[in-house]
Amino acid sequence: MMEIALVREFSADLAAEMTDRAQARQWLNELVERNVLTFPLDRSRRWFRFHTLLREFLLAESRENLAPARCREVLERAAHWHLRQGDETAAISIALDGGCTALAQQLLERIAHVVVGNHGQMSQLIQWVDRLMASGAMPSPEVHAWFVWALCDSLQYERARQALDDLDRRAVSDEAFRAIPGGAQQRMLFLRMLVNVWLDRLDTAHDQAEAWLAH
Repeated sequence: MMEIALVREFSADLAAEMTDRAQARQWLNELVERNVLTFPLDRSRRWFRFHTLLREFLLAESRENLAPARCREVLERAAHWHLRQGDETAAISIALDGGCTALAQQLLERIAHVVVGNHGQMSQLIQWVDRLMASGAMPSPEVHAWFVWALCDSLQYERARQALDDLDRRAVSDEAFRAIPGGAQQRMLFLRMLVNVWLDRLDTAHDQAEAWLAH
């Protein structure tokens, strides 16, 4: 139960996979039948969650009784399970919870353009990138660009400017950033132009707009 509580929602299949215990399905059925503060989330009774008070207790117990390495292993298994089900959004959140930054970076690279460009979920991407950077990891150039766009669309123009400045600093030391294709560089210039318009730096924005149009 301490291991299952590391995720907010779980199914019997997920519980068995993340804990590596074949009896997980049977134990979960017993918890529900005995009404041990475990609630179904759908009519098919496939997905469940613990009552908030029970989950908080179990998380406190896990901090005392589970090794950090075991918690990371459990969460990484859960992230990969969601990935196999095609749920990349859940996989990213769980990977970040478990400190699986390499997996989170890979998944963000894959779906950032969908989350922001297709679905308009600006706050979701901002939250993911903030958590990634707080862990000491950095987004790829493409994800960093979508991060700037999400900040702009969320009216966080000063943060967007700071993120662009961070992009410049990374370009000095990170070879991957120096190798950004020309098309991506033009998108970056377009973002700079927009940020300067929103920050009322119109002369700078005008010069950047001419340079962008020239290409």
